[in-house]
Amino acid sequence: RPPPPLAEALRAALSGCRVGNIPAPGLHFLHLGTGSELLAHLAAPWHGHLQARQLSACGPAVASDALVVDSLLEPGARVGSGSLVAMSRLGSRVRLGRRCVVQGVDAHDEALTLPDHHALWQVAMPPPGAASASDIHWVSVWCGVDDNPKLCDDQATLGNASLTDWCRQRGIEPADLWPDGEPHCLWTARLYPASPGRPSLGLVDWMQSCPSQFTSAARALWRAAPRYSLAQLAGGFDPSAMLSAAAARQDRVILATLGQVAAQALDRHAGSLAGDLSAGQRPGLLSLATQLPADAPVPQERWHWLQAELLSAAGADQPAQAARTRAWAAIHRRVSEALPQLPALHLPDPKPQAPASGTSSCGARLDLAGGWTDTPPMCLDAPAAVCTLSVHLATAGAASPQAPVQATATVTPQPGLTLAYPNHPSLAPVSLETLPDPQDISLSDPYALPKAVCLACGLRLGPGLPGLHLHAHSALPQGSGLGGSSILAAACVQALARCCQAADDPASISRRVLLVEQILSTGGGWQDQLGGLIPGATLLSSLPRAPLDIAIEPIPLAADTLTALKRRLLVINTGITRLAKNVLQRVVGGYLSRRHGSLRSLSQLAAIATQARDCLAQGDLNGLGHSLSEAWQLNQALDPHCSNPAVDARFAGLPGHWKLTGAGGGGFAIWLIPQDLSPQAAHAAARKRGLEPVPWELA
Repeated sequence: RPPPPLAEALRAALSGCRVGNIPAPGLHFLHLGTGSELLAHLAAPWHGHLQARQLSACGPAVASDALVVDSLLEPGARVGSGSLVAMSRLGSRVRLGRRCVVQGVDAHDEALTLPDHHALWQVAMPPPGAASASDIHWVSVWCGVDDNPKLCDDQATLGNASLTDWCRQRGIEPADLWPDGEPHCLWTARLYPASPGRPSLGLVDWMQSCPSQFTSAARALWRAAPRYSLAQLAGGFDPSAMLSAAAARQDRVILATLGQVAAQALDRHAGSLAGDLSAGQRPGLLSLATQLPADAPVPQERWHWLQAELLSAAGADQPAQAARTRAWAAIHRRVSEALPQLPALHLPDPKPQAPASGTSSCGARLDLAGGWTDTPPMCLDAPAAVCTLSVHLATAGAASPQAPVQATATVTPQPGLTLAYPNHPSLAPVSLETLPDPQDISLSDPYALPKAVCLACGLRLGPGLPGLHLHAHSALPQGSGLGGSSILAAACVQALARCCQAADDPASISRRVLLVEQILSTGGGWQDQLGGLIPGATLLSSLPRAPLDIAIEPIPLAADTLTALKRRLLVINTGITRLAKNVLQRVVGGYLSRRHGSLRSLSQLAAIATQARDCLAQGDLNGLGHSLSEAWQLNQALDPHCSNPAVDARFAGLPGHWKLTGAGGGGFAIWLIPQDLSPQAAHAAARKRGLEPVPWELA
């Protein structure tokens, strides 16, 4: 028997071509041919479960397992279990049963009751000779989700019941539906009446009503209306009219959702939503931005940031920047209010034979996991945890590792304040008779940090009062990612506290450093200073309550664990100048914007810090390596700029696990090499790529 024509055509087309079979394990074929198949798919626990609400605004009368996509449902609208509502606007008089499908329907001010297992959608059709968009016909299509349009005659169904019975009950003749010669199936039946100008449900109630509700008047309206079949709708709908209606509906959904975000403190990324508005609708954001509730149930910085995003989307750049400034000021106030009341430090009377003095030496901080969770306002809103190592480093040509940060505070009989950086001979010491106001401190001032330290400690200067010499030294390169500036502030605070015989424990010092961060408007957290003050390995954690209390949990390291850690953990100077700018603003901005990726990453980072603690305590360095990699991936999710092609290229292909320290972008990194790789080979591989290992010891 000769092969069928299709087989011959296929053979001719593939003649001379090599054909292979490539299996694709893990892929599944999914067929969505009918409404029932679609609902079954959405209800199944398939890979990557769908969220029940996607770009939607709806009230409490919607079943929890109903899927609502790109739709606006007024609070009174009811939707039954297992139903799907997509790209629709439904008013408070809409009642949908179980397992229904509604798509592209505008029933804002109309009543609609759809029984269980039914479907409804609306289609734009250009009537013959249509000259403008106002001539568009809107067709409401009603059927059962289990109807099969391909079945004919007695097998055909409409609304999950016999199509023949449906016609007989309403006094409809076959000639009303099918011209001569057409098969009597649902696909070709001219069932669906059109309404001109705007979407309307029209005769939907009559089409699905029970026999007792049939009226000759409704039948006459149905017969007189222009009617379409599914076949006509599929081949002749007007895509531009439907896209325009969809865009207008999406604008309404977005504006309603933004209103809910503002009124109910929803965790939605308002900036992204506002950016999807049509250009003509964006000026409406100005009024929404100015009507935010004064009695906000969430911290004020969230509301200021939301206002900034709405104003920015509306094109009001200067007011948006002012709102962001208010958000940062609100964060600073929250930090100050969350800290316990700290007493001012008073310099003791100078003694010529034995002047009062205090010193402090701190290590560098290696953050293994959990960084960013400690940063306000995140640590004020959710539990935070960071796993750190405090280390001494052989930096700046030192022969052996040593404490990289030191400070000395000495009381003098001469009033005033002298500040000096002994390791920066190009910076001449500066003398002050009085301290500046906090708002007058500029970050461009090389002595901004020690000035802020004195302000945070409540130091008083002036005639008749003792003076102070404060000398600070840091061997950490600027932008190293090792916590240098915060650790230097901690060393200065601790030296000053010891000079004044005040509390010098890490918790007290850390609180004052947080005040230093607020004075300088750098907004850092608590992990850097504590990671430098506390020797060894530590899990640092806090709960979101006032006053802010940081738990310090030393991690015991067995002798063989420490030996293995010394052999396998390399501290690397990448030699790359940090490229990241405004990192804090990006990360905190993503959090205040309620970006889903930011919220998810922050919640996972705290858990990974605890996981890293367990690995260290149990001597599981392979597990620690996985924690490093997980933390690094989440850091990049929080800020994609924390790495860059230059960094990635230098570490690409190296075995083991690595991550940059601190905010990333360059500076230092930690590399946990595999157990079977010798340190000598690892050092050689690193130097070959321009990476310089730095000798270290646990502080």
